[in-house]
Amino acid sequence: MAKSKAVARRTAKTTEEATALAPIDNVPEGFRVKKKVTVPTLKFPAGSRICIKILSPIREGRALTESRTGNPTNKMGPAQVMQVCNADGEVAQLVVAKVLQSELQENYPNDDYVDRWFVIRKVAAVGDKRYSTFEIDEIEDPTI
Repeated sequence: MAKSKAVARRTAKTTEEATALAPIDNVPEGFRVKKKVTVPTLKFPAGSRICIKILSPIREGRALTESRTGNPTNKMGPAQVMQVCNADGEVAQLVVAKVLQSELQENYPNDDYVDRWFVIRKVAAVGDKRYSTFEIDEIEDPTI
């Protein structure tokens, strides 16, 4: 029995595999995408929940600078990002908060969180705290 494209995207082991199987509107008939160079950023507001498969380790994103002066636009430095695949099989980039990064790296040393499925809920900051907390549950691969 053949897998559907959505199931195939969710079972992909790499970003390249997932994007090659994703439906692409701007590619002519008969062509396949080898690698998706730009991916959307997954929005993750406080109070929301996402179901994702992590496709890459957390890495430092691109540093943004002002075009006129070349000075960094963010005093905190580049954001930490990772490639993920949501439950619909769409590949995206997730900006990783320090709290989420710390939880994942503490519980999954050596980037062991890669190729695993998670449900992550972002809890709004409480009181005078400046940061959100996260409820993280590893789940079974829904495609098996």
